Amino acid sequence: MEIDEDKLIIIDQKDTTQISYSADPEEWETDYDLIDSESWPELLKYREQVARQRLNCIEEQLNLCEAYIYNGLYEKALNYLSILYKEIPDHPSIVHSIVEVLLLLGHHEHDFKWKTPPKVFHLGRDILETCYQYLKPKRNLIVSLIYTVTCG
Repeated sequence: MEIDEDKLIIIDQKDTTQISYSADPEEWETDYDLIDSESWPELLKYREQVARQRLNCIEEQLNLCEAYIYNGLYEKALNYLSILYKEIPDHPSIVHSIVEVLLLLGHHEHDFKWKTPPKVFHLGRDILETCYQYLKPKRNLIVSLIYTVTCG
């Protein structure tokens, strides 16, 4: 086996097919650059490739779902997240992503068949009051909080 220095991809001399998507320890940079430039279709292609090559890596599968969301493919994200949820129902990132997609689809968190329903806190007057009381001694933060809540 040899490493193609230009592409940093491990190549098998006999087959010359890619057997590992990258030997670059800084591979996160590609992901970051695509997000930073808002290149959503390219991000999806990249994350699909990575997810296929790392089928047992839950983080890469969640990254793929996130790419579906960035591309507006909410139903596809929800379907894939549902499969992941069946395998690992107590994974907080999976649960969070499902709730996020449900909200993006205009649904409520109760519209999903949970094994254990998550506790979802909706911002309301009571939570704002709790934050206000907590931040009261820190006057500048209160102005910032009020501005954020009212102006968004």
